[in-house]
Amino acid sequence: KQSFVVRGLRRVLQPGRFLRFLKRKKIFGLTYVSKEDLKYMRRVRREKFGNKDIAAMEKEIDGFSFKPKISVLMPVYNVEGQWLERAIESVLAQVYSVWEFCIADDASPSPHIKEVLKKYEEKDKRFKIKYLEENQGISGASNEAMELVTGQYVALLDHDDEFSRDALFEVVK
Repeated sequence: KQSFVVRGLRRVLQPGRFLRFLKRKKIFGLTYVSKEDLKYMRRVRREKFGNKDIAAMEKEIDGFSFKPKISVLMPVYNVEGQWLERAIESVLAQVYSVWEFCIADDASPSPHIKEVLKKYEEKDKRFKIKYLEENQGISGASNEAMELVTGQYVALLDHDDEFSRDALFEVVK
């Protein structure tokens, strides 16, 4: 029998089922996300940002009096290439562009991980990647990625998750 965590993780990868899963599951009487979070997640799934929306966000960004650098921190270990690339592309697609991507590869045995990371590192100077010699686990890899941070704020991203296109914009706003 699969554990609660394993069942939950399997459902994350199946579109549409994750929200239903979150709404149903409670631990000690507490739900995982607030109603506002669920509404936001539904909106992001429904909406595709058009050129007008992006232009409006960019105009609003121009008016920000404070534009902090957000350090996106991501530990990576042996994830499938497609999920890693989708996570990375979700950061590259951000409307708010004042960010850096601090990644620690936790000594992944799969060679495609380094190939993917090096490709993006060459593509964008905002990428800071550290390749660990020994596996340190998620907390160790996160700490190593944190050493690369130079931004005023830190955002966490798992190696198989994605940001919505307006995520950093909304945080700064």
